[in-house]
Amino acid sequence: LKSYPNLNNLIISNDEQQLPPKQSNINKIDRHDQSNNNNHYNDDDDDLVEEHLLMDNENDEFVMTGGGTEVEDYQENDDDDDDYENDDDYENDEDIENDDNGDCDANNDKGNFDGNNDNGDDNDDNNDNDDSNGYRNAEINGFDDHENLLRFIEEEILDRWSENVQVGPNDPSLTNEQKLILFLMTKCRRLINMIRKSSVLTLYFNHQRKILKIKRNVLRDVCTRWNSTYFMIHSLIVVRPIIERLYNDKHNLNITNEQIEKLNHLEITTTEWNFLKQLRHVLRIFQKATKTISGQHYPTMGSAFFILTKLKKYLSKDIHDNSIVKNLKKLLMGKMIHYFDKDRTQLNLLKFHSFFDPTGYRVLSDTDKRSIEYDIKQMYENDIINLSNSSSSSTSILNNSGISSTTSKTTTTTSTNLTSSSKPNTKKKRTNMETFLESIDDDIVLQNNGGTRATIIEELYTYQSLVNQYNSKNKPNTLSCLVFWKIYEFTLPYLFKLAKRYICTPATSVAAEAAFSTASYIARRERSRLSVKNLEATMFLKEEIAEIGDENIIKQGFRMSAVPENVDMIIIGSGMAGLTVASIMAQEGKKVLLLEQHDVIGGNTHTFKEKGFNFETGLHYIGGRIGKKTSNLRKHFDCITKNGVEWEKMDDIYDLVVIRDGEKREQYPMYSDVKILKKTLISSFFEEEKAIHEYFNMIKKARIGITVLFLLKCIPYQWMQKIIHKLVQPFLSIFDETTEQVLSKLTNNKKLIGILTYLYGDYVEVPSRSSFGIQALLSDHYRGGGYFPIGGPSMIARAIVPIIEKSKGKAFVRAPVSSILINEENKAIGVVVKGHQIFSRIVVSAISSTITYKYLTPQTHQHLVQSHLKIIESPELASEIGYMSMFIGLQGDSDELNLPKRNLWIFPSWNHDENMKKFCDDYNADFPVIFISFASAKDPTYHTRNPKKSVASIITVGTYEHVEDYKDKRVKHRGDAYSQLKDQWKERMLEIFLKEFPNLKDKIVYVDNGTTVTNDFYLGTYHGTTCGLAHTPERFRQVEILSPTSPIKNLYLSGQDMLTCGVSGGLMSGFMTLYAISSSLILKYPKRN
Repeated sequence: LKSYPNLNNLIISNDEQQLPPKQSNINKIDRHDQSNNNNHYNDDDDDLVEEHLLMDNENDEFVMTGGGTEVEDYQENDDDDDDYENDDDYENDEDIENDDNGDCDANNDKGNFDGNNDNGDDNDDNNDNDDSNGYRNAEINGFDDHENLLRFIEEEILDRWSENVQVGPNDPSLTNEQKLILFLMTKCRRLINMIRKSSVLTLYFNHQRKILKIKRNVLRDVCTRWNSTYFMIHSLIVVRPIIERLYNDKHNLNITNEQIEKLNHLEITTTEWNFLKQLRHVLRIFQKATKTISGQHYPTMGSAFFILTKLKKYLSKDIHDNSIVKNLKKLLMGKMIHYFDKDRTQLNLLKFHSFFDPTGYRVLSDTDKRSIEYDIKQMYENDIINLSNSSSSSTSILNNSGISSTTSKTTTTTSTNLTSSSKPNTKKKRTNMETFLESIDDDIVLQNNGGTRATIIEELYTYQSLVNQYNSKNKPNTLSCLVFWKIYEFTLPYLFKLAKRYICTPATSVAAEAAFSTASYIARRERSRLSVKNLEATMFLKEEIAEIGDENIIKQGFRMSAVPENVDMIIIGSGMAGLTVASIMAQEGKKVLLLEQHDVIGGNTHTFKEKGFNFETGLHYIGGRIGKKTSNLRKHFDCITKNGVEWEKMDDIYDLVVIRDGEKREQYPMYSDVKILKKTLISSFFEEEKAIHEYFNMIKKARIGITVLFLLKCIPYQWMQKIIHKLVQPFLSIFDETTEQVLSKLTNNKKLIGILTYLYGDYVEVPSRSSFGIQALLSDHYRGGGYFPIGGPSMIARAIVPIIEKSKGKAFVRAPVSSILINEENKAIGVVVKGHQIFSRIVVSAISSTITYKYLTPQTHQHLVQSHLKIIESPELASEIGYMSMFIGLQGDSDELNLPKRNLWIFPSWNHDENMKKFCDDYNADFPVIFISFASAKDPTYHTRNPKKSVASIITVGTYEHVEDYKDKRVKHRGDAYSQLKDQWKERMLEIFLKEFPNLKDKIVYVDNGTTVTNDFYLGTYHGTTCGLAHTPERFRQVEILSPTSPIKNLYLSGQDMLTCGVSGGLMSGFMTLYAISSSLILKYPKRN
């Protein structure tokens, strides 16, 4: 009932424009507010989460605010008790008062967010007022209002279930019924939603249920539940007395005029009630058929063919039906033929199975029987079946049905104790098959005939006689084939061998799926408010559950009851450093608690999904020759992930550096082979050959410098650090000068300097301010090219969290730490999360050092960190530059779209300092740098997970000053001025993107962007500085201040502020913190696993 053929052609004229589908409001909730109160949504409108029916079924949900048994129908007797009797999801619930009155389920725990808004969409949602498109002012008491009807149906769920069926536009008589059904189903769903979402209406509804002793509550259909539309219609008819009382009392209830107006629009008329009953009449047969064919006794393909044949017979009978029922049957009949008759191979296979099942044999035509008998003779003559190897499985097959296996081999006649008596037993409960046949008025007449013994040559003729005899004495049953072949196993030996092969195939995979699916646990009555999106995530077979589990394991919401006892270490922040510390400590057998304020573990390595696209956020590529298992970086990654992440090499030209000055364009490729890169640069700057060679010699020294700095910071005692710092100072000289100072000594060629320093965008400090040490480190890091994690950056967290849990630790999201607990001895003893105190021996802060000292350290102990905080906030170390990101979803795979497996760096000129200054002074100026990356082209598994979809990430720099005025406003509600500024930047970034890739203009289906205040909200940065403290020479001089040890005992710091920015910097910072905590670990890790 959820869709009809070529709907748009039926009801939309050429000059009418389709209305855009409404977007779900469910993501409009402020995450900050949620973190303070998980169980309530924060919005002024009671209809904040009112569901909008989308074309892709994303928000369709199964709603049941209470259980109950079937009662007598309103103004008619109902005989559907058996529909609910054995259904766990429709279990009786006597305690109506315990219903939660429609409030948001606490079990949801913000599960509807799932990290899917990580793109930083701060746009104000203009659809706050539900039903704005043709709903609030629509007059829906009749069906002749074409315009309003069009608006309704366009919001309806469509799955094109009648495509390719020869009905619809060619049969004008069907058009009106299609409109009526879609219109009425929309109306019913909205009425149910309104009752459920309003606590006042839900309380009234439950009170009336108790008065009228109606235990059944209204149900909402869902695309993942068989026959749920039938159950929704049936439940509405049952509770009709309550609905009519509701409309009589609406002015006496404590609801707004707006809600009363909405109720008026949703009132179901008498004509519509009658129409619902007719719909239920037709759909009831399918419900009974479904129940029969998916029973616990594994119905065979033969019984399935029997039911399909009887269904088609029922749909063909329309003598006493009115026009609506006739046309609905015609639509359903068309789809039955499309699915089961057009595929001749499938149909013939069904018939062949049915030949060996007495139930299926009943409905085979004489022509079908003769054809199958001919095939069996050919099989026998060609000796296709090996008779000697087919005698092993019959007992197990028959015994699974509950039938006794003690049968004499000399049985030749029908055994009366194995067949049902023709005499009716009034006390015996009807079988599902009997209920189905009675519902379609199909009477089976039983007769009494004798049996006969067959020889091999005469088996087919004997079988025909015996099966007809059996059918004349027994009603159709899903166990018929098992009973029959148990009796005639030795009478028909060859056919029995064939029957064993075919009757073992069940009609559906329901029972098999139930053994390997979590759906039976998730889709319970207690969790009936789960959205379809969340419910569907659990309904896969076992081979897919592993992947689902990997994703869910990094999205476990904080619950105090799930916090382990006697925690050894608490780690604040789940970025690369936090994950590193957590993994190694867990491998040491420590019970670790990893706390992340966001919706997903991983920090800048996490990914998010939006509109069916998977986007990366921070890890766009990595160097360090990580593709080689012998490289130092690879050893460290393999150590923390236990070889859980593999890496895909990018193109040999991993970066393409582009200058766009108006229409003028230059480009310089960056090769993974350093020799080729040198030759390419020298060919363009032959007069600078000496400077180029000297530059590449200098960057090698960065390896020594960073190693010395790393070991120096591992020393846990500051007095020792100071002494050794003076001794090793010559090895750290590479960090003492700015990039501009060093390169200006090599060459005066500004263009060459601009090319060599294009990577400044990786640490967002221009050459005049950045330390040459960080420039050299990055240049050396990408010698050997770039790599991307196979499966996406989130694979890192997915590999590490199970390691944490194996050691009885936990990793929680939506766990914002508000304070560090410090005792009178100035020792860190735990943290405060959502008002809960959690204690541990050691606390590690793997987030911004500024936030740690300024906001997480209690006021009573601020004096301990003031000297550190003063230096950290000094102009030499503080940074106001961060990243602005834009995410683009493309229709088509990477090969089809010809997407490159490399990055683009685009600049307005080679003078990076001047570019940055212009943009900081005026945000309308050219972007200083644009970075373009295609994760879908880099990851070989992307299109396996996301067919026909590709993504692009565009990153530029942004200053906090430009958006600081909007920092305190609620996310997604920062005002028109902020939205306009965002849109302006988005259009400009998109324009640059399309200049490079004009062929993608018509392939763009999704675009969104975020600013530096977005970084603060989603990534927990300070002033949007994604790279942390400024990478100036002063940063690398402050060894004692920016070390893992802190002025507070048992409080350690980690993260990119401690060493360098980036994923590799975070990784090594994590190891540095580990060595500072326990020097013995330096001899154990990294190790190959």
